[in-house]
Amino acid sequence: MSDPVRIFLRLLGGVLFVAGTIAIVAIVVIGPTDVGKLMGESCKTATDKVGEASHCYWRDALGILRELPWIVLVGAVLLVGIRPERDRPAGRGPLRSIGAALLVLTVIVTMVGAPVYAHAWTAVHQYKVAKEILQTPRPEIARP
Repeated sequence: MSDPVRIFLRLLGGVLFVAGTIAIVAIVVIGPTDVGKLMGESCKTATDKVGEASHCYWRDALGILRELPWIVLVGAVLLVGIRPERDRPAGRGPLRSIGAALLVLTVIVTMVGAPVYAHAWTAVHQYKVAKEILQTPRPEIARP
């Protein structure tokens, strides 16, 4: 593989890794509800006609959150897997070993943490909505 291609792929891997990690942190910190509001009218559903878009909700933000760990994984593979031939025994020095360990740890945390957070947030949100519905007084219905 030529050096320009190798450099491009490593840079692409770095961008994917960093962007995916930042996006995961942003969705967790901001919250799926607010992220859905920020996304606005840019979501596509099965019932939308060509050229139409629907309003985005928290489920759309959590759908993105569930896919982001794969982007982080691809970025990490490109970063680690595409090295010049002279660097081929994997570790040279403690700094590279620490960097590789942090890279692997980040991938593991995102692959496990993002789906767990998404499911837990969904369960808590559904519980709050159900509790709110049950606490709402029922309307009086006049019967003849």
